Amino acid sequence: MQSTLSSMHLRACLAAVLVAATSARPSGPSWKGIKAPTGDDRHKVQTSTSANYSSQPNYDVPYTLLARSGDKFGTATMGMIIDIDGKDIEVSNNPDFTSILQANGKLYSVTQFEQPSPGVAYFSELEQDAKGKLSIKTTAPLDFSKMGGLWIPCAGSVSPWGSHLGSEEYEPDARAFEAPANADKSFSTINGLDYGTSGHMRFFKSNADTPASAKTAGFNPYMYGYAWETKISSEGKPITDKLWALGRQSYELIKGIHRRKYFTCVLLCSFPPFGRLVEF
Repeated sequence: MQSTLSSMHLRACLAAVLVAATSARPSGPSWKGIKAPTGDDRHKVQTSTSANYSSQPNYDVPYTLLARSGDKFGTATMGMIIDIDGKDIEVSNNPDFTSILQANGKLYSVTQFEQPSPGVAYFSELEQDAKGKLSIKTTAPLDFSKMGGLWIPCAGSVSPWGSHLGSEEYEPDARAFEAPANADKSFSTINGLDYGTSGHMRFFKSNADTPASAKTAGFNPYMYGYAWETKISSEGKPITDKLWALGRQSYELIKGIHRRKYFTCVLLCSFPPFGRLVEF
C-alpha cells in the first residue's frame, strides 16, 4: 500500500512539472530595446528604461540598486561573513542569488554570498514606496550556528509556498576526511577537501588545516552538502534549516514544484549537471 501511494504521489509530482512546463504563460510587458554596450559601458549594468503594459504604456522601470557588499544597515554590514559566535570575519563581494518574499503583508529578501568560505546569507526586510521602489529597512545574517555554518551557497529560488530555497555546492568528501591516512595531511593536498574546507574553518574560529585538527575544532563533513530553506514566521522572523531528508550532494539549485498535506515535491539540480525529482 505504501509503495502504491508513493507511486501515485510521484506521478502527481511529475504531472505538476509537466503542467508547469507546458501551461500557457500570461502575456507580459514589452520592453524598450537597448543597444549592445561598447567601451566602458560593457562593464556596467545595462537595463531597459521603460516597458509597455496593456494598461500602462511607457511605464518607467529604472534600475534600482538595493545594496552593495559593505553597505551598513544599522549595526549590520551587507555581505559580512561571520563566525559561529556572530563575529565579523570579512566582507564577501560574491552575492549569488537574492529572493523577494511576501509574508504578513510585508516584503522580505534573502541574499546568498557564495565566496569566500564560510558562506553567509542575509535576511532583509524591504520597504516599498508609492511608485513601487524597493529599499532595505533592516538586514541581518541568517543563523547557521547549529548546522555547522553555511557551505558554499550557490543558486537559489523562491518556492511556490513562499519560502527561500538555497543550496550547498561542492560538499566536502567525508570519506577522504575520515581516511586514517589523511588525518595529518593538509586539506590542500587531499582531493575532495581542497576546495573550501580550510576557509570554512574560520567559522569555528580556527586555522585548522588537517582532518585531525579540524575534527578537534568541531568540523564534521556530514553537516554540509544540503539544500536549505528559510521561512518567515508570523512575527516576521526567519526560520532556517537544512533539508536533511534530501541527502548530501553538490547542490547547484533546488526548485520547489508543489506542496501537499504530507508531501513536498522538489526538483534538485546538481553539479556536475544532472537533476532528480524528489518527493518527501
